[in-house]
Amino acid sequence: KLPVQQKREVIATLSGEAPVRQLCALVGCAPSSYHWRAHSAPDLELRSQIEPIAVEFPRYAYRRITAELGRRGYYA
Repeated sequence: KLPVQQKREVIATLSGEAPVRQLCALVGCAPSSYHWRAHSAPDLELRSQIEPIAVEFPRYAYRRITAELGRRGYYA
């Protein structure tokens, strides 16, 4: 029995040869398991840049905060 990661690698290698759904059935892996990706960890550095802006400008929404980040040299 192969671990899911190895099944994903096999499917990725052969995905140009056959449909992913068919390859998943062949190796015994659900298509959703093949396509699943772990959520990335929150960007703590970005959060540390956003929080002072939100405190300084409490009425700013995400667009203005993004613009302010750019003015401060941090591009998200």
